[in-house]
Amino acid sequence: MTDVSLDKIRVIKGTPPCAPGQCVICCTPGDQNSKFIDFGFDIDFYGSVYFCENCISQTLALLEYVPADKLDVALLKLTKAQAELDSIKNKYEEVAGVIQHIRDLDIVGLDSTQQPDVVVPVPQVSEVAKSANRKTSSTKSKSSRSTHESGPTGVHNNDSTATDKFEL
Repeated sequence: MTDVSLDKIRVIKGTPPCAPGQCVICCTPGDQNSKFIDFGFDIDFYGSVYFCENCISQTLALLEYVPADKLDVALLKLTKAQAELDSIKNKYEEVAGVIQHIRDLDIVGLDSTQQPDVVVPVPQVSEVAKSANRKTSSTKSKSSRSTHESGPTGVHNNDSTATDKFEL
C-alpha cells in the first residue's frame, strides 16, 4: 500500500470546478453548501475524481470510523459517567469503612449470652415514684389555694391523684 500525500488531498466547498463536477459514486453535482474531497487525480475520458461528503461518511462508517461530532458527544458522556462512577466508588468506600468499623467493634469477644462491660443505669420504679411524689406534693400545696385555678398541668380538681399531675 502506498501512502497518499496529504498535499494532494483537498476539501472543495460548493460545486467541483473541473469536469465532470460531481461525485464519482453517487453523481451528485452539489451546491454552495456541499463539500467534496478531491484526491488530485483524473481518469482519462472521465475527468477529475471527486467524492461527496455523504459518500465519504458512508464509506468511513463501513470502516467503522466515527464522525468527530459523534465522538465528542460520546467522550462527554464517558467523562460524565466516569465522574459519577468515581463518586459512587467513594461513597461505597465510606460505607465499607463504617461497616468494617462496626465489625471491629463486634470482635471484642462478646457472644450473644454475655453481658457487655458497659452498663447503662436504668432508674428503678421506686426512684421514679419518689420523683413524682416530690412534684405532686409541691403542686398540691399550690393548687389547694384555689379549687378552680388551673395548676401547672391543667388539672382543675384538688382531689386528683398524684398520677394525674405527673409532669414529664
